[in-house]
Amino acid sequence: MRHLNAGRKLNRSASHRRALFRNLVTALFERESIRTTDAKAKEARRLAERMITLGKDGSLAARRRALSFIQSRKVVARLFAEIAPRFKDRNGGYTRIIKVGIRHGDAAPVSVLQLTTMAADVRVVSAPSADPRASRVARGRSTPARTRTGPRRRRTRKSADRSDSRHIKDFPAVASNPAPQASRAPRRRAPVSCLGLRLDVEYPAVARPAPDVCRVRVCVDRPDKR
Repeated sequence: MRHLNAGRKLNRSASHRRALFRNLVTALFERESIRTTDAKAKEARRLAERMITLGKDGSLAARRRALSFIQSRKVVARLFAEIAPRFKDRNGGYTRIIKVGIRHGDAAPVSVLQLTTMAADVRVVSAPSADPRASRVARGRSTPARTRTGPRRRRTRKSADRSDSRHIKDFPAVASNPAPQASRAPRRRAPVSCLGLRLDVEYPAVARPAPDVCRVRVCVDRPDKR
C-alpha cells in the first residue's frame, strides 16, 4: 500500500519527472495558460502555487529558491514583479483547471491550467476625468466620439424619395420636345416598340430646366398563352 507517497509517477523516472514539472511551471508563468493532460495539470498546479507564494514573499532567499526551479531568469523577474502582486489579497487558489475533453489518438483527458487572475483581467486605474466617455475610452471600453465640423444633416422627405427610387434610372429625353405646361394632362406616355421591346416614356408634368428628364421603363412583350 502506498502510504505517505503522494504524487503521481506519470510513468517517468525522478529526474525526468522533475524536468517535466519545471518546464510546465515555466511555461505557465510565461504564457499564463497552458494545455496538458489532467494528471500533469494537477501535479504542476501544486508546484506553481508554491512559486507564487515565494513571489509574494519577495525576499532574496525566496528569489533564489524560485531560480533553482524555474528555468528562466526573465520569468522569475516577471513572477516577482507582475504575477505575485496580483494575489497579495488572496491566500491560495492562484490557479484553476478547466477540463477540455479527450485527446484524439490516445483518448487522454485534456485540461487547461491557467492563473485565476490574468494580465487581461487587471484593470488600469486612472485619474477620474470630467468627461465620463473619455474615461471609458482610456479603459478601452469604447471608441472616441467623432467630431463634427458642420451642422448635422437631416434626412428630408426629398432625399428619402430619392433613395427609394434609386431602382429607376433617369435618362435624357429621346427627342428635343418642349416641356409640357402645367395646364395639360398630368403625364403623357409615348409607347415605342423596338426589337420586341415596348418602351413606355413618361414625361414629367412640371417643366424642368434643360435638359429635359424623362423616365424610361422597359417592358417585354410576352406572347399570349394558348
